[in-house]
Amino acid sequence: MKKELIAGGDLLSVFGASICVLQKVLPFLASGF
Repeated sequence: MKKELIAGGDLLSVFGASICVLQKVLPFLASGF
């Protein structure tokens, strides 16, 4: 149970971090194209 909860939290945090990175990178990609 605890391992599953920790894995879920890590997955959620990684997902949130990737969204933050995408929001910062997308404008540069859009201006590049």
